[in-house]
Amino acid sequence: DECLLKLSAPDELLEMTAERLNLSKRLKAGGYEGFARAEKPRFAPAGKGAFFSSLERIRMLLYLLELDRDEGGAGLNLDGLIKSEVLSAVVPIHEVAVSEGRLMEKWCRAPWRWLPDQPLDEIRGYFGERIALYFAFIQ
Repeated sequence: DECLLKLSAPDELLEMTAERLNLSKRLKAGGYEGFARAEKPRFAPAGKGAFFSSLERIRMLLYLLELDRDEGGAGLNLDGLIKSEVLSAVVPIHEVAVSEGRLMEKWCRAPWRWLPDQPLDEIRGYFGERIALYFAFIQ
């Protein structure tokens, strides 16, 4: 038998984790800076109703799962648990809201042709900076 486990974290824990990791966040005034809870109003939200992007939340959750217990994490060795077949897989799932966004509109509902104007912010939020930079380069 297999069991599916869905994990999430409250915003306060994500903010504490982002600060601990010195997560680079976009500033409303432009540029990037390491996240600090005391300075939260200076940072731009990731999207509609979400301060952190789906990718940022996934990265922080994986960090918390593997962080030692004495440091506030779960202390799990995910790779080891998969190798020993305690877990069959760890599958980060992005937000469903992305499917309603411009990214899905551009890629899934457009004619089968290359689109010159890619939604770079949405690509960055979903896939990360490296992939977004690739699309910016080829655009």
